[in-house]
Amino acid sequence: MSARVAPFRTLSPLRETLARVLLAPAAPLMLWQGRRVRRLALRLPEAAGARTGEADMDGAGGRLLIVGDSSAAGVGVTEQSRALSGQLISALAARGVTLGRWRLIARAGVSAAALPALIDHDLDEGRVPVEAFDIALVVVGVNDVTGATPIVRWLADLDRLHARLKRLGVRAAVFSGLPPMDRFIALPQPLRMWLGLQAQRYDRALGQWSAARTDTFHTVLPRLDDRGLLASDGFHPGEAGCALWARELVQTLAPLLAADQHAAGSTGISRFSPESSIAT
Repeated sequence: MSARVAPFRTLSPLRETLARVLLAPAAPLMLWQGRRVRRLALRLPEAAGARTGEADMDGAGGRLLIVGDSSAAGVGVTEQSRALSGQLISALAARGVTLGRWRLIARAGVSAAALPALIDHDLDEGRVPVEAFDIALVVVGVNDVTGATPIVRWLADLDRLHARLKRLGVRAAVFSGLPPMDRFIALPQPLRMWLGLQAQRYDRALGQWSAARTDTFHTVLPRLDDRGLLASDGFHPGEAGCALWARELVQTLAPLLAADQHAAGSTGISRFSPESSIAT
């Protein structure tokens, strides 16, 4: 049976405000629930396997950098080949896009503020030259939601991350939208609903932030209405979820990575509309 997939739609502003008002009295309960989840949650390892790849193409082929948190690192999947990075490379190949170089820099628990330092540490150890990548895929935000990073500060952290990517030669960055956390079955109610609302707020802010930059793209994730898309911890995407995620991301990444691609503005790539959380 195929997974049920629907667009990630947010509540209207009025309904979102009403939901927040109704949830406010439950703040002490949700605080207790959050602490309990952190203490009892199933801890899965990051996926094993290669995090780099390079083809002998005499300088041809796109150069992709993937950076992010536990979902990018493959937590919930055993092998990188079946996690997001591997599924994405396979999806790109199916679209006729061969990568000249790719690299995954990701770690469980990382926030937007911590990503630049993680990139510096990884690239220094690997001695990767400056201007080593053309396109970057960024997966970040869930840990900022659970850590209650103020959105204004989160966007400032994204500015610093964006600047770091530009110093690596990245000419276009694709930011994956936040997942629908209200579908994370590891989270009890009402905490799950609250974090789902927060994820929608962050995703809306991310979309508006990316829309203000000509070299930055925001992809909206589908809802995970089939539990088979989640890993055994009920929090991260499983193999099927990563495959679906990769298929969504490749719609934006493939044109950017194509060897004969013109400027991003002429690709027809979907852009974010500030009036909604749906790519238009």
